[in-house]
Amino acid sequence: MGMTRLSRRRYLALVAGLGAGLTLTCGPQASPLPPATKPATQSAPAPTQAAPAGGKRADILTATQLALPPSLLWGVPNGWSNLSKIDALTGDWLVMPDADGALVPRLAKEVPSLSNDGARFDGEGAARRLRVTYHLRDGLTWQDGTPLTSADVAFAFELQRTPDFPLIDRSLVGKVDEVKIPDAQTAEFVFKPGAFDPDFARVGEPYPKHLWSGIPPAQLLKSEHATKPVHAGPYRLKEFRPNEYALFEANPKYWAGPPKTPTVVMKVAADSNAMFAQAKAGQQEITMFGYTGADLLPELERFAADGKHQVIVRPSTSTLIVGLNVDRPILSDVRVRRALLMALDRKGMNEAILHGRVGVLNSWMTAASPAYVPDLPAPTGGQDGAKAFLKEAGWTPGSDGILQKDGQRFEISFWGRTEDRQRELYMQAIARDWKAIGVNATITLQPTDLVFGKKGAGVISRRDFDAIVWQVSTMDAAGGYTMLHSSQIPSQANGMTGENYFGWKNPRADELLAKARSTPSDDERLAAYREHQKLFMEDLPALPLFSHDLIHLVRSSVKGYRPTSSVRVADTWNAFEWESAN
Repeated sequence: MGMTRLSRRRYLALVAGLGAGLTLTCGPQASPLPPATKPATQSAPAPTQAAPAGGKRADILTATQLALPPSLLWGVPNGWSNLSKIDALTGDWLVMPDADGALVPRLAKEVPSLSNDGARFDGEGAARRLRVTYHLRDGLTWQDGTPLTSADVAFAFELQRTPDFPLIDRSLVGKVDEVKIPDAQTAEFVFKPGAFDPDFARVGEPYPKHLWSGIPPAQLLKSEHATKPVHAGPYRLKEFRPNEYALFEANPKYWAGPPKTPTVVMKVAADSNAMFAQAKAGQQEITMFGYTGADLLPELERFAADGKHQVIVRPSTSTLIVGLNVDRPILSDVRVRRALLMALDRKGMNEAILHGRVGVLNSWMTAASPAYVPDLPAPTGGQDGAKAFLKEAGWTPGSDGILQKDGQRFEISFWGRTEDRQRELYMQAIARDWKAIGVNATITLQPTDLVFGKKGAGVISRRDFDAIVWQVSTMDAAGGYTMLHSSQIPSQANGMTGENYFGWKNPRADELLAKARSTPSDDERLAAYREHQKLFMEDLPALPLFSHDLIHLVRSSVKGYRPTSSVRVADTWNAFEWESAN
């Protein structure tokens, strides 16, 4: 029965009766807080101290999100994201993307570009080198008062290219030969001969050399700096209770001046429903649903209709996919993967679960990228066509309807996280559609860190799964390179570097990604990405579902909150400008 012919209530009732096994490990409940890439050269605005319209400025601003990272070591991928929201509170960058993805200067005076001579080419032919120069602002200090200099930038580079340092992506720093520091405020990155990367302006970062240099790189995640970060950002961490909240106090030494709000609290909620309940109870000013909560959107809009809140919905670079481990024998045949996608009524799911507000996606990219190719072909034929593909691949129904081949039943482990009811509904719907073609998917839900933890901390980075529902911003992960290039399949041999957890290997696809990440020509880059998307849909290492909207519920009294279009760019990027009236 097609889901397009079912009402939302009827569809969810069917989902609720799904016969697939369900293992649930609940995450901890949130505890109540105790009383209290287009470069730009403009300068980041310094906060003003005028009170917001509506009254006296509030001293405390509270935001709620789904999870806090297991480690607070600045600049290292934590748990579910390459960049935690806390990073932009305690830390700062030389340059960083703003809410719209345009680079803005932060610790550096300007964004280096080929047009302002911050980036330039030296030499000719194979000997040509790219040189990227950062000029630091005057008087920068770390939060403990120690001067921040170009030596800290050079130290960060040396640390990032050390294999023992727990970094997921070395694709950019790996193109650099050396960093020169002619003076305390200048750092020049000299790329290897012939090397180029379209993200060259983001190659430099500072790490606190005076605090980290005496610690072996492999031990940094176990050091005090993983729980008590000292960086150069607008706020300092005062109190941290994992799975409950983190409390931050303004850094009076911040280069742009004291932040407008003295205290920011980041709370945790168990899931999107709990987040909404807390917002309705008046427990926070900002509710960062992000890529979850779209199933609640009509309710959020009704709640905000009185004008006391606003709902911010941003189209994003993020997609929801079913990641497949193509190294599993049961999933190694492309005919099987095509059948698994063919069986899914994705349009019906989107209409029933997300109220028809998103469309079906046939790419790893979204419309936020100029390289996105709409209307790429996907396997068609519905469940009858899927059964035919599976029969061709040697799978035949057993006595209970579950497919068999060479004595093996078609049973797969299907992973997701506890904190996301929206994602769970999709998993139940997917498993129901797969059951209809003879594939038994056992759903297992566990907390985010156990599922999506990096460097072997989660089932996905250990590649200990068959299928997994995963929200990704692939284009923001080094232009897809770290998630889709075969060199980025994590292993003990490469120090668990990379995020190609699918295990996808396609020589032509690798060649196209490498070209996209190395050519200075925009036309060549776009052409490579467009061909690559076609190969992705032919091989299907992951099954695309839809492109996320990023959702936020914000009190109308809050000013300066500008959420981003990517989960890999922290919504706290301009937290020093946030303010709320009492």
